[in-house]
Amino acid sequence: MRIFSLRCTELSLWKELLPGEEEEDAKWLWIWVNPTAASRTFLLAITAGSFIGHKVFYIVAPITDRKEPTAQLIKKWWPSVPINGEMTGNAGFFDCSKAKRMLGWVHAKWE
Repeated sequence: MRIFSLRCTELSLWKELLPGEEEEDAKWLWIWVNPTAASRTFLLAITAGSFIGHKVFYIVAPITDRKEPTAQLIKKWWPSVPINGEMTGNAGFFDCSKAKRMLGWVHAKWE
């Protein structure tokens, strides 16, 4: 038996947040995923590979849902949290390489 746990984040088209949403969005690290990209993941999951068991995948866009650079957002909302690695541009915090490797899934912003 194969079990896929697909952890899709906020299903959303690319958006600009309303002022009142900024604090809530910061709690979730500005994550999102295009609904079409997420639905493609479900199709890939039922046709992928021949492994047996349970696999968990994060299904997240590789960039944040903000125009501000990620480093600037971190300084504003999470100034005391140490960051490992380099946060350039609008880079997101989640690694979806497992979904790419096992399912062939990559997020496309404008699907």
